[in-house]
Amino acid sequence: MSLFDVKPGAIDREEVFQETFQPDRLPGREEILDTLLRTIRTSWDPGGGMIILRGGPGTGKTAVAKALMGESQSGVPAKWVYFEGEASTSYQETIQLTNALRSGPPLNSTGYSRDAVESHFEAALTELDDSHGIVVDGAVPDVHGPILSQLVTHVTRQSSALVGVLVLTRSDEQLLSESVLTETIHLDYTLSELELILEQRVELGCDSEQVSPEVVPLCASYGYQTGTGARGAIELFTEAAQISQEELAPEIVGKHVETAKKRLEVEHLAENLATFEEHAHLLLYAIGSLAVDKRLPAVTREIYAAYERYCEMRSRTPLSHRRLADRFEALLDTGVLEYTEINEGRAGGAYRRYDLAVPWDQLVEPLNRVTDCPNVHRDVARQAGN
Repeated sequence: MSLFDVKPGAIDREEVFQETFQPDRLPGREEILDTLLRTIRTSWDPGGGMIILRGGPGTGKTAVAKALMGESQSGVPAKWVYFEGEASTSYQETIQLTNALRSGPPLNSTGYSRDAVESHFEAALTELDDSHGIVVDGAVPDVHGPILSQLVTHVTRQSSALVGVLVLTRSDEQLLSESVLTETIHLDYTLSELELILEQRVELGCDSEQVSPEVVPLCASYGYQTGTGARGAIELFTEAAQISQEELAPEIVGKHVETAKKRLEVEHLAENLATFEEHAHLLLYAIGSLAVDKRLPAVTREIYAAYERYCEMRSRTPLSHRRLADRFEALLDTGVLEYTEINEGRAGGAYRRYDLAVPWDQLVEPLNRVTDCPNVHRDVARQAGN
């Protein structure tokens, strides 16, 4: 096959695979949208109420909220305020949302007491007319609890005609009001629904002749098994499409999906490892050195000896055992490390034996990408015989 026989990439409408894309119909979510519309039109008539959409990443929460905003049915708000939570504190969030709601001059980002800010927020809510809806997308209850509670309290009053929508990945049970004016829905996708979503995107944004039949089920299965939902399935598909284009392949096939999985694993590991500071990286290199020497699982004492050696190579003062324990916990939390609890009773007491939860050869590239420890990296590679 010559270069002139190769078709351009399978994806011809990149915007269809962007997170911001809003399709005309929502596979797997039409019934939920109908339920919400019916609740707004009938159950709450003539007042308003609060919708709380809960679920993990990639489960269609934002898509449902935006679809609701696009409805023009009688009894559904004609005007919406969409606010995406990004501020780091409840104080900042309240000011930004207040400015999004109010018609007058915006509040400054500083200089107000918390009570004054909350009063301005309440006034802005009260000034809105009956045809308004408010969507707050991505706020975190642990950080933004006060503003969310204030919004829920206001909207669920019998006298309020506002419709509020909270889009939450994690929720606080105190927010889940038992008021009849609150509708709480937990969203999740089935495997078949993920396939329908990806099939829709392929139909809208691809030359389907360049997509082998096994690709959509493989990508949907990845999103389902990893808990990343539609977002993960679409990300894997676009990565596989990129790989097929790099290879000048006539179509996307299963091997491109498998290669894409490995690429994404490296990228996601690198993103996680980039959040650690140097001592956590040195600890991971120490554990890696034991892995290539086939000395895992290992107890803390054995790992600490290797960690001290790498601190010396980097001219760093080793952390105490107690302070290094926090780095062990961080590695455990990210799923890179695992342990077995051993209890030998009075003879030996209780202790942990640590092991890598991810093969070392999968950690080498992302770790090297996010660290500046070339001498340590070379030392581990030398032990591995590379």
